[in-house]
Amino acid sequence: MDFNDKTHLKSTFSSNSYSGLSWFHKISPTLPDVRFAEKDINLTIQNAGNIFHNGRSIFIEECEEKDITDKDLENLNKFDRIMTPSIQISNYLSDKLGKEIYTAYKPWPYTEGAKMVPIDEDYILVFNRNIEMVRRVLGAHDGKLKQKIVLVGARGNYPGYVFPVNEYLPYKGLIYLIQKAKLIIDFGNITEYDSGLLRLCMAIGGGTVISNNWKTVEYTDGGIYLISDEEKDNKPVISVEKIKESIEDALQRTSVPDILDDYLVEYKEMVKFLFNGF
Repeated sequence: MDFNDKTHLKSTFSSNSYSGLSWFHKISPTLPDVRFAEKDINLTIQNAGNIFHNGRSIFIEECEEKDITDKDLENLNKFDRIMTPSIQISNYLSDKLGKEIYTAYKPWPYTEGAKMVPIDEDYILVFNRNIEMVRRVLGAHDGKLKQKIVLVGARGNYPGYVFPVNEYLPYKGLIYLIQKAKLIIDFGNITEYDSGLLRLCMAIGGGTVISNNWKTVEYTDGGIYLISDEEKDNKPVISVEKIKESIEDALQRTSVPDILDDYLVEYKEMVKFLFNGF
């Protein structure tokens, strides 16, 4: 599934979510017959707290139960099909609305990467989603590992062993970073959801250390899944020592399963389900 490999399905799309728009920008080269629209919309991607009815199917971005308002519930009832990447939210909405809720994820397309940042091919790739957990990852590294950290979505100043990359890196540049990383670390803010990005990372073949995205760990045995063992500001976090041990363990693994072919098949199936899953 390169950008030159097209999936021909006619559909319409809208989103009030930056994440949803960014995702569609990534997959749109593979979907030449899907267009933005203001009415007769097959798929809309929206954020909890700001849900309005404007289509047949809605994909709700990862969220927590407290983020879903009574107005959201009222508008959700008007959709023919509701999808979420979280089993927890799926169960919550099913109880509230008394209807079937589908679990799904936003699949990310595969393409050959292109080197766009001047970094050697011996680094740990970290996604900056949770600032407290990023601090703990840096503490676990502490400049003592030979691999640098490439931090995607970096903001602010970092130690010399961190190579900062902003989130506006072209997609082929991001794919290159994923392809060449010795290890990928992703600690999300939201618990219990399925990540298309992490599925892609695992399919490409890199070792992973993750938390929260527990659904994804079922996808391959190439990942290390961490459960919170401390609290900070009344929120569960993972200790620096536990992160350090997991990084060292992951870097010592000689190989992880190659499941890219399976991923490419699942990519097409999920795209079709999202846009025309009736």
